[in-house]
Amino acid sequence: MKHDNINYFVVGTFVLSMLAALLVVLGLITGRTGDRDEYHTTYDNVSGLAVGTAVSYEGFTIGQVDGISPIHGNGRTRYKVEFGVMRQADGTPWPIPADSVARIVSAGLLSAVTIDIEEGGSPRFHAPGEEIAGSGQRDLFGALADAAGSLNDLTTSSIKPLIDDVGNSMRTVAAQAEQTVPQILRDLESIARRLNESAGQVNNLLSGENRLRVEEMFRHLDASLSRLDKLLNESTSVVVDNRSKINESVEELRRSVNNVSQYISEITFNLEATSRNMNEMSRQLRENPSLVIRGKPPRDAVDGQP
Repeated sequence: MKHDNINYFVVGTFVLSMLAALLVVLGLITGRTGDRDEYHTTYDNVSGLAVGTAVSYEGFTIGQVDGISPIHGNGRTRYKVEFGVMRQADGTPWPIPADSVARIVSAGLLSAVTIDIEEGGSPRFHAPGEEIAGSGQRDLFGALADAAGSLNDLTTSSIKPLIDDVGNSMRTVAAQAEQTVPQILRDLESIARRLNESAGQVNNLLSGENRLRVEEMFRHLDASLSRLDKLLNESTSVVVDNRSKINESVEELRRSVNNVSQYISEITFNLEATSRNMNEMSRQLRENPSLVIRGKPPRDAVDGQP
């Protein structure tokens, strides 16, 4: 009997030890061990969230959701999500900038939903117990529905009217073409007939003796061009050979022009005086034509008097 009690005691001790170990392992798995700081955030929709949902900071797991409670007010319902964040190794709170955002994310289509805190750039950090701004997760099928609605609106309001306008324009162009194309074809036929007639006339012009005359004319033109080219070469040689004399002639001409320009002012003055004298004589003759016959000699100066 004594041995049975000892066996019971050993078995009970082993079971209690395993139970304690199981509790420790569960605590480590759930992240409820160690010092933690409580934070909370608010969402309009908490689909996929539950107690125990992991909380990460830029993808690094730092805690889990502790509770979700509804908040009713202002004609709508929101949900307060409380979660714990483990402290750092030195015992200080995890640094979460004040402008950080707690987003509901899912790494893949079939992955579990988590709350990931997107790090902000504010120099101030959240104190334990404060609220972190929340941003809900867009439902994939909702996003597809919104995209389909936008595409439908785009098709109805933009693409379809554009296609209708293009169709109307094409019909208008086709109607105009139906009226103008026959006339264009008739004009083309007329032009083709005229071209054929012109080609026939050109063939008649260049046939037989006319062709020989044209060839002869081109030969004379080539000969004239050759003589002209020779003449230009000779003229160039003459100019090059007599460049010094041409320069002397130009210099002499320049000196002559300078001499003429020096006397031009005197010539102009004399012409002006002569013009005044002619005007005075014409005036006197108009007043007294007899001056041509009876002229008064100028009086002599006496004793310095005129």
